[in-house]
Amino acid sequence: MLTLTLPSTPAQVADVPSKNLRKVARAMGVSPTITNALGKRVYKPAATLRIEMEQFLAPPVEVPQMDAEVIIEPPPAVVVEEPTQDFGKVMTPPGLSQKPVKASSKIALVAEAMVPGATMAQLKEIVSMPNVYFSWDLKNKGLGTRKVGDRYFLVLPQGQTELIYK
Repeated sequence: MLTLTLPSTPAQVADVPSKNLRKVARAMGVSPTITNALGKRVYKPAATLRIEMEQFLAPPVEVPQMDAEVIIEPPPAVVVEEPTQDFGKVMTPPGLSQKPVKASSKIALVAEAMVPGATMAQLKEIVSMPNVYFSWDLKNKGLGTRKVGDRYFLVLPQGQTELIYK
């Protein structure tokens, strides 16, 4: 059985072996993971984890009391108008770049049908299960999908304006 000694001062954090760092962090109440941009949980780098553990153990900073009373006025309210156009829901986000698509393949036919917007019935005329193409085939090629109302649209990677063919 492994016995961990928890550091009690920020200076002792440097003495924690790297192989036990995540376990000690969890025991202290410091989360060793973060959520990346793709929504996946990944481990924080060891240096970041050590800094957070040191901050966790550091004594609280005392804020000196001010003699004069400071009045801070809130900023004026900003009126945000609701968008008049429905941009729909991104079902699968596009990748960073598109892999070339074979010109006469089913993936290319589905993608071309989705450029102007296609209903599920129109897509089912091309392929029997269009949802598989949204979640797997188009995603593997770096393409995304967006649904607005009952129509499905192709979402290209940023900076790209048209499909790339082999």
